Amino acid sequence: MSNLVLSFLLELYALFMSGYWGLTFKFDKSLNVLICLLIPVMLMILWGILCAPSSVYRLSGFKLIALKVLIFGGIALLLLSMHYPRQATIFVVLVVVNLSINGYFKTI
Repeated sequence: MSNLVLSFLLELYALFMSGYWGLTFKFDKSLNVLICLLIPVMLMILWGILCAPSSVYRLSGFKLIALKVLIFGGIALLLLSMHYPRQATIFVVLVVVNLSINGYFKTI
């Protein structure tokens, strides 16, 4: 049960940080807000179609793990680009622990 909570929190954190990243650009304020909203929405759509357990088009096995690593790795890179190396490291460690537990118990 606690690994499900960790998965959910990692997904929420990824959405939040992708939106926050959109606000860090040196563009016009309205463009920043647009980026801030679009990136998390695109991630939600991608996750809902390809990663959600009840999705008809859900990936499985290696493809699912690869997509999750790609998404979460991208969030870690966003954190690094915003000069948050400690948060990026903690995030990556938590993702590895989460995916390892999912793989061990075959709950992916």
